Amino acid sequence: MEKSFFKASREGDVSGLRSYRKEGGDINIKEKGSMRSALHYAASRGKLPAVEWLVSKGADVNAKDALRRTPLHEAAAKGRVKISQILITKGADVNVKDFAAHETPLHSAAGQGRNGVVELLLSKGGVVNATDEELQTPLHRSAQGGHVRATQILLSNGGSINIIDKAENAPVHCAAAGDHIEAVKLLLGQGADVFARNKENQSPLDVSGSQSVRKLIRARQKQIDRQIMQHDLLSKDGGVKVNKIKLIVCGDEATGKSTLIGSLCRTGIKAVFTREKHKQAETDARNPTAGVDVGNLTVPNAGEFAIFDFAGQAEYYVTHAMLMHAKLGVYVTVYNITDDVETQTQQLQRWLRMIKAGNADPSFTPKVVLVGSHGDKIDKQKGMSRAAALLRSMREQFRHQLDISTEAFVLDCEVSQSSDMDRLRKHLAFLKQEVLKDQPELPKLCSEIVRKVPGWCKNNIGGGAPVLRWAEYVQAVKEIDPLVKEDFLLKSTEYLNDIAEILLIKTTSSDPIVVLTPPWLCGDVFGPLLAPENFPIDHIERESDDHVTFREISRVFSQTVSPKLLISILREFQICHTYDGQDFIFPSLLHKLPPLREIWKPTKSESVVYFGCQVACKETTDGFSPDFFPRLQTALLKEHPGTFPVKPAIWKDGMIFTDGKSEGLIAMSPDNMACNIVVRNPGGYREYCYYLLERLQKKLSKVLEESSPGTSVVERVLSSRALKEHRNTFYTYDRKEVQEAARENGSLSHPVLQWSERVHDLVVTQEGPNKNTFRLVAKQLRITEWRELGRELGMSDSTLDRLQKDYSGDLRETVYRMLSKWEEGADSSCSEARERLSEALVAVQRRDIADVLMCDEGGADSELVQPQTLQRVAESLQLQDCRKLGRTLGLSDAQQDCIEHRFPHNLAEQQYQILVAWRQQSGSAAYRHTLATALEDIGRLDVAEEIQDDE
Repeated sequence: MEKSFFKASREGDVSGLRSYRKEGGDINIKEKGSMRSALHYAASRGKLPAVEWLVSKGADVNAKDALRRTPLHEAAAKGRVKISQILITKGADVNVKDFAAHETPLHSAAGQGRNGVVELLLSKGGVVNATDEELQTPLHRSAQGGHVRATQILLSNGGSINIIDKAENAPVHCAAAGDHIEAVKLLLGQGADVFARNKENQSPLDVSGSQSVRKLIRARQKQIDRQIMQHDLLSKDGGVKVNKIKLIVCGDEATGKSTLIGSLCRTGIKAVFTREKHKQAETDARNPTAGVDVGNLTVPNAGEFAIFDFAGQAEYYVTHAMLMHAKLGVYVTVYNITDDVETQTQQLQRWLRMIKAGNADPSFTPKVVLVGSHGDKIDKQKGMSRAAALLRSMREQFRHQLDISTEAFVLDCEVSQSSDMDRLRKHLAFLKQEVLKDQPELPKLCSEIVRKVPGWCKNNIGGGAPVLRWAEYVQAVKEIDPLVKEDFLLKSTEYLNDIAEILLIKTTSSDPIVVLTPPWLCGDVFGPLLAPENFPIDHIERESDDHVTFREISRVFSQTVSPKLLISILREFQICHTYDGQDFIFPSLLHKLPPLREIWKPTKSESVVYFGCQVACKETTDGFSPDFFPRLQTALLKEHPGTFPVKPAIWKDGMIFTDGKSEGLIAMSPDNMACNIVVRNPGGYREYCYYLLERLQKKLSKVLEESSPGTSVVERVLSSRALKEHRNTFYTYDRKEVQEAARENGSLSHPVLQWSERVHDLVVTQEGPNKNTFRLVAKQLRITEWRELGRELGMSDSTLDRLQKDYSGDLRETVYRMLSKWEEGADSSCSEARERLSEALVAVQRRDIADVLMCDEGGADSELVQPQTLQRVAESLQLQDCRKLGRTLGLSDAQQDCIEHRFPHNLAEQQYQILVAWRQQSGSAAYRHTLATALEDIGRLDVAEEIQDDE
């Protein structure tokens, strides 16, 4: 009867299968010798109806034959796409390995060129770089067989192109050895190392027997040799002699900045600026700078400067901040000497804070010159006395952050031939020499990029604007140097940014953006875009609700740039946001926040809970860059409708929003020296407040680091009681005081409000059951291991990519967030999650961490079994001892079957994992004497005595 059953499965005879089952036969019975099931045969022969019937009646989709191959192995090897789909849907393990070669179904499919199955397995979680017994990946197999399409699919899904097997053969070795010219061509085109050598010191050229393949490889070798020579040449110093620095002229509007610039070069600036400025009488209408005028200026006796003339109106601050960094530059800060001292002090402090906020490089200190303008309107001695006092004050305040020149300047900016103007020129020449001192010559690649920029603009490679996304820029530069590394290119581009040949703008929302012609962005775009309402140029008009329409943007810019392209660039700069592509929100142009009591009203719920924090400037010299809060706002606006189901309410200095569970408020302080975050939950659910608050804090930290790298901040805790009472002022506690109170009596008093609050009411935390475990793992995991662990835990590459992007640069935080996210999605208890994590750590060769987790769970009890004891016991056991000990310790057969399934060819590992499972299951009751008793029960007195003697 069994023979007819297996015959029916091979022939796809469903009626024969039914008859066998009707007579009481077990459809999971295995054939003697081969140990194959009926499903193995039906899957291998492509008998779809038989497969469908068998799985519908409960056939084991993970049944293993004598070689431990599953039905999915068979279907994959034969290219049965539909059958493979059915098996996977019914729970077939896509990454199971057989006994003979340790190959996965993906190995089987790739080795036979089964393209459809390869795509299916990868889409269902197949590990693209899984290794077999010879450490070969599916890519090795497809290359070895010359299967071009399968090779292409694997590469496009993350297949490692230069990974080596036990013999240190890369996939290109395999393709070349088989003389598969198309596969070799594909691999070389995708970046395979043509010079790679295996254990026998053979390159792909050495292992190939085909003249055509050898000719192809030789040609590629010559091409790489030429590229290396060119790359080495372009990477050397000597391409660009640095003889220019930035001259950033900043200050409030109408202080005479542009007039000063014109006088510095004697003949005016009209020859180098795109917009001609005429000297005007006092009665003439003003012709103010729109945005930032950018151009090259030659100052007599000082040489060439890249000039940045900041407009100075508050509406433009957000763009001024984007351009404030100048490693190779000097800042000339202009103020009106006739203004009152308080006004002068406030203006200078604002600009000096802005300079400090934009510069965080510890290798240099920004050089600043203070210039008092309108010197003709004040007695000279009085003016110099006032300027000297201001200079002393600013130098004292910013003595540790800025290198403010000791020379005081008071000028009539309209007079170019005065002694004071000559003194300023000489001083700028001296500062320029200081900035360029020890500055190496730039790589030759820089000069090549500068030479290519006009052609790139002419050929419109930016698609309608002289702007390139980073990927586009890299591609363009690779036409100059095909081997250029991105980190080297980034450094070279930073050099060019330092001398204003191009602009390199980095944002949290995207890769860097390269502006090929700085005057276009700074003047032609920023000027009309953000101009004040009374500005004497054609500029954007805002609607009554402060929004800007697409129609209005098109009206102003359609003659110079594609409006859609311009908008996409502005959004990447985080200057604006839109929900529908028609109305645009520019946060920096909005009205100020109304009184909080009008918009952030008390709730009627008695159980409502409030929590909040404040991020404040640490010193009086610190300040948030003007683009900090607008960027934070646009980043949060992007969270609708995903995180925030309702559109946030937004003002220039505040926002209100909800994630559907809790409500949130962020608001800048009136002096812009602190940012307050408040969350509340009407139902009293603290954990919901935690999730929203943590999300907001993370967003704020990222934007702050990018927009204000030179600003030092302190974190404070907001008074929950004051928040609940909706007071007009945000009252805070020092975070250190809160932490100390938590360690002592659990409460603290507010010095102003004269009341006490419990730490529990002030601080909300999410103490996940495995928080400490995850922190421990994050501390020890290496950078090369975290993704492998994530995949072992079942997390997708797209999820891992998002985590890497969100927490780039912080490996520990990335690992911790990955494990927390995994725990959130895992339907398991705390102990089950720890057990699964331990298994995954063992799978990625980090048993040392898994062992520490196990000990960590048990605390410091010296009577508990330690990992080294378990290891010694496992090594002492015989095959017949293993299951008996497991049963004696209380493990079920199902638990032990699962362990055997995970480690099918490693008996020592099976024995160790059985002991680990008992240790984790027993927790604080996993005593040595319990294990010793179990060993005695199965007749292993020798091992029992050994562990009883442990210290």
